[in-house]
Amino acid sequence: MDLYSALGLAQEPFSTTADPAFMYASQEHREALLRLQLSLRQRRGLNVIIGDIGVGKTTLCRKLYDEIAREDGYVIRVVDDPSFRSEFQFMAYLLHAFGVPRQGRSGYDFKECFRTFLLDMVEKGQTPILLVDEGQILSPAILEMIRMFLNFETDKFKLLQLVIFAQIELLDRLRTRRNFLDRIALRYILNPLQEHEVAEMINYRLTVAGYTGERPLFTDEAIHAIYEATGGLPRPITMLCHNALEYIVLNEREIVDCEVVGRCVEREAVFAAAPVA
Repeated sequence: MDLYSALGLAQEPFSTTADPAFMYASQEHREALLRLQLSLRQRRGLNVIIGDIGVGKTTLCRKLYDEIAREDGYVIRVVDDPSFRSEFQFMAYLLHAFGVPRQGRSGYDFKECFRTFLLDMVEKGQTPILLVDEGQILSPAILEMIRMFLNFETDKFKLLQLVIFAQIELLDRLRTRRNFLDRIALRYILNPLQEHEVAEMINYRLTVAGYTGERPLFTDEAIHAIYEATGGLPRPITMLCHNALEYIVLNEREIVDCEVVGRCVEREAVFAAAPVA
């Protein structure tokens, strides 16, 4: 049975992958994206986006990458997993990611290679950008290296533009590092969606997935129940909506109502409470 065609959909509307095409831009997401783009164009240096688990940081990271990568004058790379074991490993990764030939063997040599690369990019009118996802797992040593990168500058702007997307615990760590915190050009905290935004998000993703039905697949009561169950966090919303659509197909129902949402929530609660063998 094809779940999507059975509901009049061309593709999966509630995949948990960070597909920028399905990113519902709430007011906060739109503001964060626009402010990031402005900061990067002004070459202000370090930007930090903070948010709870599932609030949409990774999707925002992918959206920012897609927007910037289409423009001329930018060389942009993404670090998905910044769990580097050493400064040397981090520098080796950066040189590889930006396609910079290695010269020498020490960490200092690699830093000088990277600095030379940044200066060369500026002379060519290019802006190097590094996006770091899951920034809460950055080690103190790597945070210190990032702070050091901010010393690479001209009289007017920073040579490397950085955006760190992280959970709230990074902010707690940065509060003890004043020499780092003071260098952040843009600080933005993403909050969960409001209830009307949950409805907009669901409808947006269904539309992108090709739904053209005459009536909504989710009742207003179902959307309220989804909001209550997820706290307005996009990732749990996405997972719950997927489970709800799967439920109505398997049980030959036509719409997601409050009862369907309740059954899906109960099923997940039982799974979460099950003992681990």
